[in-house]
Amino acid sequence: MNLIRSLALFSFTAVLITSCSQALVEHTCTDACEHGEHQYAHGEQGHTCDAQCEHIRAKRN
Repeated sequence: MNLIRSLALFSFTAVLITSCSQALVEHTCTDACEHGEHQYAHGEQGHTCDAQCEHIRAKRN
């Protein structure tokens, strides 16, 4: 289940990264959010960038 959640979050994050502008968007819950613990995607309010964001940005450029 964690793998599916991670894949869903990664896919959603990839979409946001390729289409996101400078403005942050409100969080939209996905299957990755569970029991009140939200998984904020890149570009969403509440997200904190980490090494995965840097890796994706480096691949895009």
